[in-house]
Amino acid sequence: MIHLTAARLARWLVLARCALCLFVSPASVEGRRAALGRVTMLYGAPWVGPAAGPADSESHSDAFMSDETIRWYMGQITEHVVLTEHEEQYLTSSVRVLMEREDMYDQLQEHLQRPPSELEWSAAVGYEPVHLTYFSDEMARLREAKQQMITANLRLVVLIARKYRNRGLSMQDLIQEGTLGLITAVEKFDPEYSNRFATYAQWWIHQRISRIVGTTSRSIRVPVHLSASLSKAKRMRYEFLRANGRFPTDAELAQVVGVTEEKLKLVFDSSRALLSLEAPMDGRADSGDNRATLVDFLVDDQPGPVQHLEQHDLRQLLRVSLRRVLQEREADIMDLLYALDGHGRRTHDDVARVFGCSTDEIRQSEASALRRLKNHVQVRAVLRDCVDPYALEELNVDFDS
Repeated sequence: MIHLTAARLARWLVLARCALCLFVSPASVEGRRAALGRVTMLYGAPWVGPAAGPADSESHSDAFMSDETIRWYMGQITEHVVLTEHEEQYLTSSVRVLMEREDMYDQLQEHLQRPPSELEWSAAVGYEPVHLTYFSDEMARLREAKQQMITANLRLVVLIARKYRNRGLSMQDLIQEGTLGLITAVEKFDPEYSNRFATYAQWWIHQRISRIVGTTSRSIRVPVHLSASLSKAKRMRYEFLRANGRFPTDAELAQVVGVTEEKLKLVFDSSRALLSLEAPMDGRADSGDNRATLVDFLVDDQPGPVQHLEQHDLRQLLRVSLRRVLQEREADIMDLLYALDGHGRRTHDDVARVFGCSTDEIRQSEASALRRLKNHVQVRAVLRDCVDPYALEELNVDFDS
């Protein structure tokens, strides 16, 4: 009985150790897999949730790989210790010397119109030819100092990149762009600055990540200044909410951000998400022929080709009918006033300028033509038999009044 209790206690100790490997230190993929292997040896395969179908496994595979990659990366960068102020001063001074020598290399390449040799480079820096080996070792040390400066500050990149999640880019892309900003900061930092390197580097990291978010996270590229204004407006909105217990109005938010209300409206309009006309309305992405899409619910108010043809035929019919009843001058006046020529309605002043007469004469000709048309049985019969009554309303023609 005592032997059985001891065996059970040993098994529970192994389980506790495996749980620590899984939850306390999840950075090592190999260690977690080994822990799962020990659990499997003791109790069989662990339960991983309900069985997923092909669609579920495919949809979760990318998220799983992304999560595993980030955990592995965090486990790698946490192995690098944080630099002290003295170490930071030493490394930044070495990087400064490295950048000056690389600038010398670029100038020498431009002067020689070819890549210079290491001997020519060392001579331009000030080394004797016999000290070429020492120059190579010195350059390797300076490059190692730059690499150490970068790796020691990668946690700062991850910390800043987390603030830009859910902006249309994956965490890997954000970390990659932030690392490029960190490299720029390492190359441009001057040890004579009064602040620490992390304070200087975070501006470059923010700048690099915000630019890539503003240029690639949307299908239609938004200018960088609009993306910056949008981020500031969102931040100010939630700060106002925390301070006052309500969301600000457009006028209050524009005043806090420091822009006009028109500019604020433009900023928020530019941040709207795009929708595909073929997007299913039921939320399912199946390819069935009977599924309803967004384009099925949109109303097109513009006339189609058939309506354009009908309106053209109606105008031609009216013009022919008018010339059977009216004089040529009166028919031309009616064409211009009621857009029967298809070029839009003219005012009485416009028609008067065309015919070189006064506006009153045009009004008198119009009134006379309308009286003759209302009393003409043939024209009324043609319009009644051949023309849709609603079509006359579209042309703003009323012969019955």
